[in-house]
Amino acid sequence: MFISIKSVQQYFSKYKSHLKESDSNICLTGWLDIQSAPSPYFSHLLYLTDDYNLIKNTDCIENMFFLCIVDENEDFTVLSKGVEKNINVLFLKSDDTNAVKQGLVEFFNIRCGVGLFSDSLLEILCSESGTQTLVNRGFNMFGNPIFVFDAGFNLIACTWEEAEKTPTGRRILNSKGFSSEDYEIINHLEHIHEKVKKSETPLVVHHPEFDIDQMICSISTKKDIGHIVINAVNKPFSDQDYEFMIRLKRSIEQQLRKEEFIQTNKGFPYEYFLKDLLDGKIASAGLKDEKFSFVHKEFSGTLYCLVVESARSLGTLNKTYIRTEFEQAYPNTKTIIYNDEIIVIFSLLGKKKFSDKDYEKLDALCKSHSMYAGISNAFSSILDLIEYYKQSLRSIELGTVKNNKPSLFKYSDYYIDHITTLFAQKESADTFCHPKLKVLIEYDKTHSGNLAYTLYMYLICERNIAAASDKMFIHRNTMNYRMKKIDSLVDIDYENYSERQYLILSYELLEQSLKPNV
Repeated sequence: MFISIKSVQQYFSKYKSHLKESDSNICLTGWLDIQSAPSPYFSHLLYLTDDYNLIKNTDCIENMFFLCIVDENEDFTVLSKGVEKNINVLFLKSDDTNAVKQGLVEFFNIRCGVGLFSDSLLEILCSESGTQTLVNRGFNMFGNPIFVFDAGFNLIACTWEEAEKTPTGRRILNSKGFSSEDYEIINHLEHIHEKVKKSETPLVVHHPEFDIDQMICSISTKKDIGHIVINAVNKPFSDQDYEFMIRLKRSIEQQLRKEEFIQTNKGFPYEYFLKDLLDGKIASAGLKDEKFSFVHKEFSGTLYCLVVESARSLGTLNKTYIRTEFEQAYPNTKTIIYNDEIIVIFSLLGKKKFSDKDYEKLDALCKSHSMYAGISNAFSSILDLIEYYKQSLRSIELGTVKNNKPSLFKYSDYYIDHITTLFAQKESADTFCHPKLKVLIEYDKTHSGNLAYTLYMYLICERNIAAASDKMFIHRNTMNYRMKKIDSLVDIDYENYSERQYLILSYELLEQSLKPNV
């Protein structure tokens, strides 16, 4: 675990402090009192002193770290100016040096302990030992019984021998999860479970029936996959336990997601490859490895990513059946279950693209199963999957705003909505709008007209009067009259591609607020 001088400052937040820091980025591994510290000095140690002059009189090495205790009346700015540029000093105002020393002992014990605990959990995850082994290792750190429940309050792992020793533990073991009494208690405690699901940090509550403190933590706040409970029956909770719990819950989350992936997929090599891509674990250099030689054969040609959000579906989806249906209907198609979503990767040979009929077929398939699905634009490299996966999700998000019914949502239909959303986060679309289009918009507002829309249709119909009037269902003479009116209000260079593009994009960004009266 990386321990910075800033993390030391945060730990002593109750003190008035000031950090004079160099440009170094060194991990601290311990501390010593400068008066008893042997030489040579080390840049990875924090040296404590309550005598500011010792810092100036010490033969310091480059990037040396000090924690200097000073009086309340000292000026931090003046003190910092007296220290060399390449020396790091954390100034603390205190009249109790021993208290600061004790704080340093506790800080490094916690940080080093958490670091070792994290390493041991990582080792377990890599060795495929499972959730129960993570819980067993956790007991060595907490010294109290641990219980892991799934989203349905069923017990999936615990410190079994320790659980047998207490009434609350025995009740959980007998019920294999929450009992009716436990449900009543969490409701009595102001619906504590709802608070737990939303909190990234552990919460401590008092169990009213058994008169014990409990530390409770959601395994994930993004998706309800369960929670962890530790009962303080052997010893009270310490600050260190909060850090340990966060490391434990993250490790259990990774393990449960890994187990879920194994259970819901078929075990093909490409499934693990796609998961690693979506998890950001594979860089382009990875494809040079021989074990990924299948990638170029399996994912060639024109690619599309389709995502089915099962959580939006009106009923329970048979994911296995749906995957099979996609794979049988479309040759060279690969599917996986990822984050409870069905992900379909289409590989079309050569430069072939989906046609309107292909999209209609996909839409019919989605509607037949009451599925909400999004499909990305075409792409050529499977290494870009994560970007097009996000496109698919974005198309569902944007599409359901306009039509919240099961269907296929194409990103190509909603890219302008996406651009508008991103643009609006920093600027007003009105700010971007072409000045000449603004003139027409203002004219329409005062005269109940539709010149802005007429210009837009004229431009997207490649300046073809007949095509534009047909699409707008108006007579060609009406179209000609409106264009003459537009030309009398603004001077547009119709031969200038950049101006035409600017006008079209301006209208599309403002389209939601412009309602033409055709």
